[in-house]
Amino acid sequence: MKKRKRLRSLLKNIYHNIWFEITTAHLCLMHPRTPKKVKIILAIALAYTASPIDLIPDFIPVIGHLDDAVIIPLMILIAWKLTPGDVISECRQKAAETVYSPGKNIFAAAFILLFYASVITVIIFLFCSRFFKI
Repeated sequence: MKKRKRLRSLLKNIYHNIWFEITTAHLCLMHPRTPKKVKIILAIALAYTASPIDLIPDFIPVIGHLDDAVIIPLMILIAWKLTPGDVISECRQKAAETVYSPGKNIFAAAFILLFYASVITVIIFLFCSRFFKI
């Protein structure tokens, strides 16, 4: 039982750190004093994170997921090295104030689940009506 609690705590900590860094990167992207080349690097990194298209497809066993785990942090690290320190600290402070709100996450998750359930229901209905003449 202690191992589960420790693992849960570790995964929760990793989740918060990743979310904090993504929020910080987004805030730096929108900051007026961030250099243009850093904005381009951050925009590419954030777009690559959200994009279903990968350089190496995810169905290739290890390398497919490894490219996501290497390319995105490397791009963010390069962006942090090129960004002025005061801009990063200001964005980290804003991110710390806004990074985690469990109420919003629960409502967003409920909305997404409801959306997927309705889409699946429509697909099943269309499939059944086409093949079973309902």
